[in-house]
Amino acid sequence: MRRYVVRRLLLLVPVLLGVSIIIFMVLHLAPGDPAEIMLGSQATQADLERLRAELGLTQPLYVQYVHWLGLVARGDLRTVDLDETAGAGRSTRTLQGDARAHRCRARALDRGRPRRSASPPRSGRTRCSTG
Repeated sequence: MRRYVVRRLLLLVPVLLGVSIIIFMVLHLAPGDPAEIMLGSQATQADLERLRAELGLTQPLYVQYVHWLGLVARGDLRTVDLDETAGAGRSTRTLQGDARAHRCRARALDRGRPRRSASPPRSGRTRCSTG
């Protein structure tokens, strides 16, 4: 029994490595430039190059994979915080409404079914609709 468990654990290593390669390649084969998607179409070429360098997109693919694998192994899925670009030209109230809508959607999905409304509150309502 011990030999069986050890053998299965050793086989787990190449399987996890193969799955990680597939996930990494799917992420990189997705259409579009990640920097352009994050900054929008109004971004200058200098801003795009700066963000690509910050994200490590200018490095060779195998270097990006090793770096990504290290981040995933530590549990760091690296969400990029671009508050200055995401909130450009939007009021604080609108951004708070967006955040509230996302929390409501997360709560509804956590309960297993979507609720009536997860849109930002209108006319002073401050809570999600609960169905």
